Amino acid sequence: MPLIELTAVFRRERHRWDQTVILDCDVPKQNGDGQVSYEPVTVKATVADGELVNALSYRFYGQWKPYTNQRTKQTEQQFHAQTFVRSQPHGQAGVIRYLMQAPGVGHATANTLWKKFAGDAVRILREQPEVAAAAVPRFSESTAAEAAEYLKREAGLEACTIDLIDLLGGRHFPRDTHKWATAKWGNRAAELIRRNPFLLRGRRGCGFLIVDRMYLELGGDPARIKRQALCAWYAVNRDTNGHTWYDRQFVEEGLREKIGGAAVNVAKSVRLALRSRLLAGRRDADGHYWFAERGKADSERIVAEHVKAMLADDSFQWPSPNGLDISEHQCQQLRKALRGYIAIFGGSPGTGKTYSAARVIASLIGQFGAGDVAVAAPTGKAAVRITEAMLEYGIGIRATTIHRLLGVTSADDGDGWGFEHDEGNPLPCRYVVIDEGSMIDAGLMASLLRACGRGTHLLIVADTNQLPPVGHGAPVRDMIAAGVPYGELREIFRNSGAIVRACAAIRDGQPWEPDATLDPAGGKNLGLIPAPNGEVAADRIVSALKGIGRDTTLDPVWDCQVIVAVNKKSPLSRVILNQRLQAELNPHGKQARGSPFRAGDKIVCLKNGFLPLVDGNDGTAEATEDGKVFVANGELGRVQDVFEKLTVAEFSGPKRVVKIPRGTDGDGDSDTGCQFDLGYAVTCHKMQGSECPVVLVALDEYPGARMVCGREWLYTAISRAKKACLLVGKVSTAKSMCLRVALEKRKTFLTELLSQ
Repeated sequence: MPLIELTAVFRRERHRWDQTVILDCDVPKQNGDGQVSYEPVTVKATVADGELVNALSYRFYGQWKPYTNQRTKQTEQQFHAQTFVRSQPHGQAGVIRYLMQAPGVGHATANTLWKKFAGDAVRILREQPEVAAAAVPRFSESTAAEAAEYLKREAGLEACTIDLIDLLGGRHFPRDTHKWATAKWGNRAAELIRRNPFLLRGRRGCGFLIVDRMYLELGGDPARIKRQALCAWYAVNRDTNGHTWYDRQFVEEGLREKIGGAAVNVAKSVRLALRSRLLAGRRDADGHYWFAERGKADSERIVAEHVKAMLADDSFQWPSPNGLDISEHQCQQLRKALRGYIAIFGGSPGTGKTYSAARVIASLIGQFGAGDVAVAAPTGKAAVRITEAMLEYGIGIRATTIHRLLGVTSADDGDGWGFEHDEGNPLPCRYVVIDEGSMIDAGLMASLLRACGRGTHLLIVADTNQLPPVGHGAPVRDMIAAGVPYGELREIFRNSGAIVRACAAIRDGQPWEPDATLDPAGGKNLGLIPAPNGEVAADRIVSALKGIGRDTTLDPVWDCQVIVAVNKKSPLSRVILNQRLQAELNPHGKQARGSPFRAGDKIVCLKNGFLPLVDGNDGTAEATEDGKVFVANGELGRVQDVFEKLTVAEFSGPKRVVKIPRGTDGDGDSDTGCQFDLGYAVTCHKMQGSECPVVLVALDEYPGARMVCGREWLYTAISRAKKACLLVGKVSTAKSMCLRVALEKRKTFLTELLSQ
């Protein structure tokens, strides 16, 4: 639908939700007698705080849409603006205010210009600044010239903005792309983007596919080598199997998928991709060539450089594990780990890994003070869990997320984020202990190591039997393989029943069985709810949760968690199960037209990002200068309130109440219009690092699930349960998962780099 232009005078903001604002405006109407009257209109737009100036005229571009007030049931026509530009006004008040936006032009000067030139005042100052200077006392020609340049830029940007709106409209770019482009390239933005749409690539919401589609629609040559180089990069960048490196055949297949026919030129496109630093390349020991996305290859190189430097320094000072209140086996494995500045300490559930690490932390605090020790984990839930465990052992130190430890900062252009601590600003602590280290991908590991200055000791506590990281690489696996000091606990010390025994059996490739009857207090805490197929399994998951809510003191939403294998298509997929569980477990939560969420819903974050903080937090969350806080991928939150285009939700560890804006497109695997989705059922990766009293594991036979679920998947899913785990489906499905090992298949070169 084409955009309509509406010229209106801004009067006031009626309502604001983050940057979505309802505006009261007036549309000027020329009466028959030559007088101007004003007709009030309502405009809905995305507007930054302070961006609009009262009484100035703006040209809004959008469509008229009906709006019904849910409280009063009254309907009005609203103008939903996709964007707007400042319009040069012609009335006295508007001209004066418009002139006052220019540097050096105050109210008196603007008023005098109006009196001298009336409706031509803006044109005279812009085109003939010397005439304007002569007409106003104490208005120098240099000041007038500066004001004229500003007005010329404004006029140029206005024309460019309108051109950009026409160019980007209907192509599914983020709504503020035109503002970002004009801020970056000024009045040349439309010209540059039309000539090379790939300039937008990498900007948030402007992924390769959307930009490439625009390039082709504008008549770009599909076989152009520059496009082929980008397609080669896209082939390796889009893969979600966790590899860092890909062979030539993989790249060629990706090129043929996007280019097709005889036009594909692998050699030229790859050479350009390497020269443009889109890709990196290297040969293996057998002479085969491999390719990686440049940033991922750099992360692997950074990890190797820092680990080798830490291993080369023998002046480390870990406390001796002798004398700690731990077993001989635990003491022996700690001694094996604490033999360098970087150490890895592992163990499966029930071996006392957390307890042993806590004893090391207590010793460090006793010798060096709490200010010299930092404890962190990849997720907020994992940080809360390790904090609670340390408190149980009498250690009063609070763990945080790795992101918070490193100090997340938004990029200078507001697009993306980075870390405050790096080589130039290392962490101020002498000892860093990281829990759930197996979750850390190569990118985050590189950032963590960059922040560890000389003399910083790093202990990574990890369970190498769990799922590999969501991101690329397997740095803990590779570091152990390269000989980084490592100690692993294998003796089970605490009696956690069948869950611990099953995890040990799965770890070792041994047979195991669920309990015939469930009795968590007696150690029988791994049960099976049999189901012949996915449809029946979904029904029984719903019934089990409703039964828990009815027959126990446990909350079926917040004390229980469903873990699934796939996001869509299967009857046991995350999307389908969440829709059912929302209807069954939160049927009466407040709803808003168009919103997929209800007040009281459990939701999960699907992508790292910053969100606006709501007033009234407890002050434990660190906010950026523009009032935003970081919410990490995998965090679970509770919806407090819902609106058509906005959701308010609370997250813990630390407490944050944030505003989640919604658009037309979602992120990740979500169709919700935002980077969040319902969290009653989540994938196993989203639960890694977390625990829940009761976990229900969907044993899915869907073909896509068979590709996902291996030994690590089942091991991780079962070990998320604190009190009881219920497998739902066929036990044969679970046992077939144990025959597949996924972690070893990730292609990296970190071990080779560390061994050089």
